[in-house]
Parts: sequence; C-alpha cells; structure tokens
Amino acid sequence: MSAKQIIEEIDKLPKSEKEEVYSYFEEQLSLSKKKKAVEIIARLRGRGKNILNLEPQEYINAIRADDRI
Repeated sequence: MSAKQIIEEIDKLPKSEKEEVYSYFEEQLSLSKKKKAVEIIARLRGRGKNILNLEPQEYINAIRADDRI
C-alpha cells in the first residue's frame, strides 16, 4: 500500500480514530527525535576534553576568583 493510499484511508476514519492515529505517529516521531538526540550527544561527549587542562568547574571558579579581586 502506498503512502497516498494510507492517507486516503486515514481521511475516511472518524475523528476519534484519526486522533488515535495522530497520537501513534506523534509518539513514534518523539521517540525518533529522542534517539537521534542521544546519538548526537554520545558523539559529542568528550570532544572538548583537555582543551583547558582544567575541569570546567575549576575553570569557572578561577574566573570568579579573578573577578572578585
């Protein structure tokens, strides 16, 4: 069955069933977006390691200390 045929069939459904189909697709797309976001984060994790030769919080604390003097 083609996408066009599926859409035509969905158009024939009563409103309550269309809402159920919509909820299903919304959930599937949401899961897909979450999965993609996790994959991107996993690829980026650790990329900035050792750039400053300090832990990020130590760097922030040092900047704050310099500003207060």
